[in-house]
Amino acid sequence: MGDGGNKNDIGVGQVSDWYNINEGGKGQDIRQNLLGSILRIDINSGSPYGVPSDNPFAENQDDMKEIYAYGLRNPYRFSIDSKTGMIIAAYVGQVLSGQINVIRLADNYG
Repeated sequence: MGDGGNKNDIGVGQVSDWYNINEGGKGQDIRQNLLGSILRIDINSGSPYGVPSDNPFAENQDDMKEIYAYGLRNPYRFSIDSKTGMIIAAYVGQVLSGQINVIRLADNYG
């Protein structure tokens, strides 16, 4: 999911950061929204879905349990390598360039 925000994480709809080390608006917030994150859910269990128990925030009552990785501005395409399971996501940059990331469990992409 994209972070749904304006450039530089300012403007309507931005949330306060939940820690002071790395400012970053919605993409850094794992407690109030799912925006700016790669989500992992189990559509075959739960209602309307389940959350895998090995998701990084599945056990913490205060966090959004669906989050697999976070801190992304606008991931718009991704692929999973069928042999290795590696997740690769294309990511829209803010000004002139985008990037491609290998998505790893619990990583913060800033």
